[in-house]
Amino acid sequence: MATEDVMNMLADINRRDGITLILNLHQVELAQRFAHRIIGVNAGQVVFDGTPAELDRAALGRIYHREGVDHAQHLDAMLAYA
Repeated sequence: MATEDVMNMLADINRRDGITLILNLHQVELAQRFAHRIIGVNAGQVVFDGTPAELDRAALGRIYHREGVDHAQHLDAMLAYA
């Protein structure tokens, strides 16, 4: 079973049964396609809490920031797939 299938099944359960689902995803494009709300955490702190439409390059920079590491190319790639 593919990731897409699992996500679609979970979305159906959410709609049909009204059950809130909390998922830990590291695939930005999946989060943006399926989530109503995204919470981004870095070093144990919430650095983003908003809708998929609000998840922009600046927000991704806060989520994936690591001291001394340039993530510019990775952030651009994440947004390209979303």
